[in-house]
Amino acid sequence: MSIEVTCTGGNPSKTGEESFRLGFQQDTFSFGFLDKPSKAEFPLAEWAAFVGQVNSKQFASLRYQSDVPPPMGDPRAKAVLGVIDSTPRMQLFYATIEIAGLLALPKNQDPSMLLGRWLSLFNIYTGRGSDPGLYFLPESISWNLDIKRRDTYDLLVRSHILCKALLSLGGESEYHHYYTPYNLPITMRGDFPPDVESVMEEIRNLRYTSAKRRAR
Repeated sequence: MSIEVTCTGGNPSKTGEESFRLGFQQDTFSFGFLDKPSKAEFPLAEWAAFVGQVNSKQFASLRYQSDVPPPMGDPRAKAVLGVIDSTPRMQLFYATIEIAGLLALPKNQDPSMLLGRWLSLFNIYTGRGSDPGLYFLPESISWNLDIKRRDTYDLLVRSHILCKALLSLGGESEYHHYYTPYNLPITMRGDFPPDVESVMEEIRNLRYTSAKRRAR
């Protein structure tokens, strides 16, 4: 069964949405930005090494070094990472990797267990100490939006004020989360409808409460 985690956000300097997708098959994993042709695929045996490289403090410089060991040093990976040209893209990349870890992928590929972990993310903040994290909005928001409110949230996604994560199981069942990126704007910039500020105030308060609860 194929398993895909896709994170989508916007880029204030561009038009439209950007998405990064991480896929798992029985023996391989793959990743790439959906708006770019470059894709990379590697054996699952290299997943731990890949995550270790991504989480290393030298990751930013590793992308440009010529003597990096695989999988990061593989030309296919370099081609994908080479299109990370903005903070929103980098945050989508990091978020997708983090969400895969929260789901215990690729070790956990049981659909019911994956769905259970996915549902457990509602109203959860993942940051620790001074390290910023993702905040997954409550189920009452993510899964119960009327049409008007959904349009507001999708506008925030296109502006990279919110992001959207999608879990696909076998290409048949799909589940989503709205979440805040690692750096949530303190103030709104741009021309937004009147209801956006009240929506963002609610989200900030929920995120603050969840982060405070985690810090206890």
